[in-house]
Amino acid sequence: MSAFLILSEIVSFFRDDITLCPHYYTCSFFEIWFMLAHAVVVEWVDPAEPVRIIHPDVNMARVLLLLLAGLSGGLCQKAPQVQTRNGSYTGVHLPLLNQDYFLGMPFAQPPVQGPLRFSPPASLNTSWTGSRDATQFGNICYGYGNDNNRLAALGFKISEDCLSINVVRPSNYTDQSLPVAVYIYGGGYFQGGSADPRLNFSSIIRDSVAAGKPIIGVSFNYRLSAFGFLGENIAAFGGDPTKVTIFGNSAGAGSVGAQLLAYNGRDDGLFRGAISQSGAPAGFSPFSPFLDVAKWDEVYENITVGTGCNTTDALNCLRNVPIEVLNAVVNSTATSGASYGLGAQLAKGNFVKVPYIIGHNTDEGSAFIPGNNFDNATFYPTSKIDTDEQFREYIASLKANETVASRVFDLYRQNATDQALATYPDDLSAELGYQYKRAVTLAGDFNIIAPTHYTAQMWAAYNVPLYKYRWDVIVSGLPRYIGATHAKEIFFVFDDQSRDDYDVWPLQDKPQSFSELASIMATAWASFVATGDPNSNGSVNGTNWPLYNDFKENFVFTGNVTSHVENDDTHSGPHHHSGGAQDNDPASKHKKPQQNNANASFPEYARRTAEKLPPPTFIILALLFGLYIIFSSSQQNQRSAADLSSPPVAPSVVTTTIYQEHQPSSTPKVVVDTSPKMSTEQTFIAIKPDGVQRGLIGPIVSRFETRGFKLVAIKLMTPGKEHLQAHYADLKDKPFFAGLIEYMNSGPICAMVWEGRDAVKTGRVLLGATNPLASAPGTIRGDYAIDVGRNVCHGSDSVENAKKEIALWFKDGDVVSYKASQFDWIYEKP
Repeated sequence: MSAFLILSEIVSFFRDDITLCPHYYTCSFFEIWFMLAHAVVVEWVDPAEPVRIIHPDVNMARVLLLLLAGLSGGLCQKAPQVQTRNGSYTGVHLPLLNQDYFLGMPFAQPPVQGPLRFSPPASLNTSWTGSRDATQFGNICYGYGNDNNRLAALGFKISEDCLSINVVRPSNYTDQSLPVAVYIYGGGYFQGGSADPRLNFSSIIRDSVAAGKPIIGVSFNYRLSAFGFLGENIAAFGGDPTKVTIFGNSAGAGSVGAQLLAYNGRDDGLFRGAISQSGAPAGFSPFSPFLDVAKWDEVYENITVGTGCNTTDALNCLRNVPIEVLNAVVNSTATSGASYGLGAQLAKGNFVKVPYIIGHNTDEGSAFIPGNNFDNATFYPTSKIDTDEQFREYIASLKANETVASRVFDLYRQNATDQALATYPDDLSAELGYQYKRAVTLAGDFNIIAPTHYTAQMWAAYNVPLYKYRWDVIVSGLPRYIGATHAKEIFFVFDDQSRDDYDVWPLQDKPQSFSELASIMATAWASFVATGDPNSNGSVNGTNWPLYNDFKENFVFTGNVTSHVENDDTHSGPHHHSGGAQDNDPASKHKKPQQNNANASFPEYARRTAEKLPPPTFIILALLFGLYIIFSSSQQNQRSAADLSSPPVAPSVVTTTIYQEHQPSSTPKVVVDTSPKMSTEQTFIAIKPDGVQRGLIGPIVSRFETRGFKLVAIKLMTPGKEHLQAHYADLKDKPFFAGLIEYMNSGPICAMVWEGRDAVKTGRVLLGATNPLASAPGTIRGDYAIDVGRNVCHGSDSVENAKKEIALWFKDGDVVSYKASQFDWIYEKP
């Protein structure tokens, strides 16, 4: 069947009932569709049935239908076909996007009532002649919740026979081995489906082609076992089975994590990259890494009793219970409290070590706070936390033991949130709960942000490339106390700006920068799928997204497109919004009065507060702030002078701002300068045994000298194992520790101290990523190394660690202080 039926029917307009296209999903890819839907009466009973026009207004509809038919080119376009191992499928071609769609293809035998229920999916064991239709989505799996209700309202059938897969490809690349993006939808593991219109691959594939990095998009219905189908058949669609990236949001992100940890982290080569949006392998339940087996026994007993299967052969009974009975029991309190936690497995390094993007939204907690009510127009929670006792009860509900609960209670102090909460009107505070911010911050940290942070740390610890982000955008229709909440980044990742079936359009009343952000995110995701690096052509809209492994930094997406990099030290809560989220939030349906932010930087908070104060108060506040700055500078100068005048007791890192004047005396005169332009520090760099044996001392020294850094200490030595164990003390519990010490003890090491502005951070940039394969060309590791176990060199990762390392490797007097002759040609005098 072609994408659009007989043009003569459309042009003649002598019939009242006109078939427009084979099904709603195909129509909805065209922006002109929404103009047509509003201009005439459109109906469809089932998404799989043709869309028909009922009694159109002839003049308006003629123009729109002719335009739609002309754009589609439906008369002359041959429907695409693909040959899988089991047989042929015929899909649908969309000429306007130049894409092919193959929808609803089964990837396993239906796990319906009988032996296949509650069993691993069984591969298809049938073949056929001719070509099967793949122009409509398959059934949606049983579940409960708003997502399933929405899909059912669109006419999709809910069934156990639901294991199907969808493939979307750019049409001009069918003979190439393209990278493949596999999306796993979210929904708390109990709802959702791949036919959800919000998960439309058309725009992200369009953006990938525009960026010169075309990809293929794949989605499927649970039960998370579609990878066998991909390995066997994706080449027939023009994809490369060795270039698969899995990604998902929320429960989909957690499902990505499950694939990374499956079979104790065994790598079967099913995918080469992963993306988790607001979900992590380490979550949920970070307070309880392993739930008690008794809890699972309780859930199992509840299900068997509820279905009448509490017999000697309960599993066989459950496999044969009518699905309606089983679904009713599962969709009850019988399974409440079931969760999992796999953080301990991560710590042991038992995960598939592939490049990874992982991140979270700023205000995750507003979606997880007890009683959250996003379906209510007010968004107020149905249950509130007003007192310390209620907050303690909330902590206990998260399965924390008494010791942990007490510590959490202290860390999330009420007095820290009272100051911020005071900026909300009293009536709003009463509606939200007087400890709303305290609870919402913990909810976000517990459910999403802490597991995400922990996962990133484990990837970095095992030297696996990772990119981390924070999404800081409030979409239209949400009040500020809900903020940049859970799952709202999906719209931007898929960049589907052609749909208008949202209750509130996410970009309503927003500046153009919000629309541009969608294209930026989609392109970054597509770039990662294509290359393993989200930086398309070297950056994400002009800003380099750094590897997390080196400096533990987030890439922050904001609504004003001024995305930036930050240290990864934030947690959940409205007080962390950047200007992108706050300042670009014009009037919308649910907008609340603008609030002050007591946790912003002190000058910014002072300015906002002062604007509301009478002039005399403003003057006093300004004077006090000025005195605060002067006093702080004076104290810093006194400390710096005292430090410099004291006799040295060990090699140290000069972290104050200095300018050394050349003097004939053997002791250089040091002039303290508090200008931020001249921050000078020292870093420890070591050329490891492999670098020394390969004759790389000269080239590496040249890199630092050419950059403008000053060599103040150097020695060639073969340290003992105790010395090396002290140097790598923070890694002593890692499984690779013994091998690392043996390698470092295998030959001489060239130890150096380099001095200059931002020497630690810039030195790490010169070295490149710990994993040479993730290092950029032009870096030392990128040019001279391949294997992470032979990565040539070591560099301090912080000023504090540089001090410790210099003191360990050099004695008093080894570090020389002098002014290099090229100093004035490198640094401008303050």
